[in-house]
Amino acid sequence: MNPSDPRSPYEQPRTNAWASPATEPFGAPGGNDPLPGLDPKDPGSKLGAIFGWTLFLVCIITVVLLNQLGGRAPATPPSSPTTQVVDDMDPFGMNARMVAKLTYALDPKKESKELGDFFGQIRLAAKADEDRVRAAMVLADLEGDQAALEYLDSVQIADKAPYREDAATVRAALTSGSLVSAEAQKDLTDRYGWFAKVMFSRSQDLSTPEREKLLGSGLMLMAGMLLAGFVLIIAFFGGLAAGVVMLVLVSQGKVRRSFMPPMPGGSVFIETVGVFVASFLLLIVVKEILAGFLGGAPGDAITVGLVAQWALIITPLYPLLRGMRLGEWRRAIGWHSGKGVWREIRAGVFGYFASLPILGVALLLTLALSQIVQQIEEQLLHRKPEPPSNAIAELISGGSALQLVLIFVLATVWAPLVEESIFRGALYRHLRGRVGVWLAVPVSGLCFGVMHGYSGVLLIPVITIGVCFAMIREWRGSLIPTVVAHSLHNATVMSIVILIFGALK
Repeated sequence: MNPSDPRSPYEQPRTNAWASPATEPFGAPGGNDPLPGLDPKDPGSKLGAIFGWTLFLVCIITVVLLNQLGGRAPATPPSSPTTQVVDDMDPFGMNARMVAKLTYALDPKKESKELGDFFGQIRLAAKADEDRVRAAMVLADLEGDQAALEYLDSVQIADKAPYREDAATVRAALTSGSLVSAEAQKDLTDRYGWFAKVMFSRSQDLSTPEREKLLGSGLMLMAGMLLAGFVLIIAFFGGLAAGVVMLVLVSQGKVRRSFMPPMPGGSVFIETVGVFVASFLLLIVVKEILAGFLGGAPGDAITVGLVAQWALIITPLYPLLRGMRLGEWRRAIGWHSGKGVWREIRAGVFGYFASLPILGVALLLTLALSQIVQQIEEQLLHRKPEPPSNAIAELISGGSALQLVLIFVLATVWAPLVEESIFRGALYRHLRGRVGVWLAVPVSGLCFGVMHGYSGVLLIPVITIGVCFAMIREWRGSLIPTVVAHSLHNATVMSIVILIFGALK
C-alpha cells in the first residue's frame, strides 16, 4: 500500500498473487501478505478475543447440536397404529405426488398409452410396506380400482400393524359393494394424508375444490421443473466456461488478491461473530417459547419468527458500540466499493459461476455419501433410513403465501446482507489477522455451513459454497461480490424450490 498513490488502497497494485512466497511459512500472521500490506490492528484486547471465541464456540456448538439432533423425527413403534403417521412428503410421497399431478396436467382423461410407464415409477419406488399401501391408493385414482387391487395381490406386506390392516381397509374400499366406516376412513386419512384423500375423492370431478386442491397444481410443478432444467443447463455451461477462464487467469497471475488482512491482535470482530450467534440462538429459544404460547396457531408463531429474524440485521454493527467510527467499520468489514460498484457486481456474478464446478463436485459427493449411508442402514442395521429433514423445505411445503414471501425475502436479502457481513466480513477478517488464506477460507466456510439447519451429509454443499464465497472475498476485498453471489444463488434455488414444493403440497 503506497500512501502517496491517489488511488484507494483497494485499487493499488499488489505485490503478491495467490501463491505464497517461498520464504514465508504457511499460516504465518498476516496470511501470506507482506507487512507493509497489512491493515492496522483492529480494536479490542486479548480478553475480548477470549470472550468472543468462547461465546462463539459455545453458541455455535449448541446450534449444531440442535440442528443435528432435530434432523430426524423419532420413529414411532409399529405397534401403535393410532399414533403412527406416515410422512407423505418423504421421497416416495413426493415422487407419487409428482406423477399424479403431472398426469392430470398433461392428460386429464388419462388416455395416453405411455402413461403405463409413467405409473410404473410408483410401483418401482414402493419398497416399504407403507409405500405399497400408499401406492395402491394413488394407483386406484390413476389406473382404476381393479389395477390397484391387482397391485395389492402382487406385493407382500408384512404381518404387522398397522400396514397389513391398512391394506385390508384399502382393499375393502376398492372392492365393489364393500363399505368402509367413517372411522376407518378417518384413520386412513389421519395416517396417510394426501394419499387417502385422493383415493376417497377419486369419483369426483377434477374441477371440484377438493380435487383441484389435491391434484390441480401440475402446471406450477411443470414450471418449476422447466426452470430447474434451464438453470441446470446454464449452470453447467456457464460454470464450465467461467471456471476455465478463472483457472487461466490465475495461472497467468492476472487474478490477484485485494483483501488486506489486519495486523495480528484485536478482538472486536470475533466479538461481533459471538454476539450474532448468541442472538441467533436466543431467537430460536424465543420462537420455541412463542410456539408454546400459540399452541393452537403454530402458523402465527412461524410468521412472527420469520419477521423477528430481521432484528439480527443490527448485529454486524456491534463494533460501533465498541467505539469504531462508521467509515472505519465499513472499510474493515468490507462494505466499500472496492474497484467500483458495478465492477464488483460483475465480479460477483463471474465468481459465482466460476464456483459452480466446485459446488457440482460437492453435490455429487453428497449424493454418493447419502447412498452409502442408506445402504449401511438398510443392509447392516436392517432399518429403513429416515430421510434427512430440512426446516426450509418443510416450511415451504406447508407454509402460507405470506410465509413463502417472507422466506424468499429472507433468503435473497437478509441472508446475503447479514451472513456475508458476519462470516465473510467479521469472522474472515479476524481469522486472516492470525492465519493464512488457506486456513481462514475453510474455517470460515465450515462455520457458515454448520449454522444452517441441514443434517448429515447435506451440510457438504453449504460448507462448499461458504468456502467459495470466502475465496471471492479474498480475491476482491469488498463484500459486494459475495453479497451478489449469495443473493444470486439463493434466489435461483429458492425460486425452484418454492415452485416445486409449493406445487407438491
